[in-house]
Amino acid sequence: MTTLEHSVVSSKLSLPDTYESVVLGGTFDQLHKGHRLFLKVAADLMRHRIVIGICDGPMLTTKQFAELIQPIEDRKHNVENYIRSIKQGLLVQVEPIVDPYGPSTIDETLAAVVVSKETLRGGLSVNKKRGDRGFSQLNIEVVDLVPEASGSPNMGNKPVKQEREEILLKVVPPLDPAYVRWRARDLERIHGLTPANPRAVKPQDHYIEYMRLNGWLDVDLSDPDLAHLLK
Repeated sequence: MTTLEHSVVSSKLSLPDTYESVVLGGTFDQLHKGHRLFLKVAADLMRHRIVIGICDGPMLTTKQFAELIQPIEDRKHNVENYIRSIKQGLLVQVEPIVDPYGPSTIDETLAAVVVSKETLRGGLSVNKKRGDRGFSQLNIEVVDLVPEASGSPNMGNKPVKQEREEILLKVVPPLDPAYVRWRARDLERIHGLTPANPRAVKPQDHYIEYMRLNGWLDVDLSDPDLAHLLK
């Protein structure tokens, strides 16, 4: 356990049901495996109330493909349903947030904030604002969502190689060649990548929306295992 700027940051996750109530936030668009892991960890840590802020309005303006993000009511519904499906009897409070803090700095009864390694600084900022208000500091629980060099994510997920194989199956389903050419063209248009041997093929109607709904815009295109898409 580490103390940073008067905040208690757990070096490893606390035991299940440690806290009466926890808070976390995110966009939670197209609820995927990373979202579910993050939410499950938060639900495991608390025994009564979970408070989830979902980005909306000005919090979305700088996001890539902001116009394709699901409506706030859909995202709220998906998050709440998932939490209730994995842990019964909780008080689930899901609300839109239009700033980086939401309820985390105004709810005195919270005990911990759940963040990722990438958003740890946000957790520290939450505690600074709580201190300015005279509120108690939140314990900061850090979830490592990024696979470690050993090949296994910190949360005991599948090895990196297996994870990549699953992504490849998702990105390159057994479809006809014309469909693959449509996708290569869209990689060039959306992500600025230039496929070798591009061909002018007219995509199907609403193709970008179709990609989004299937989660194909939510992949790491710098992954070397995806390079074959651009050959």
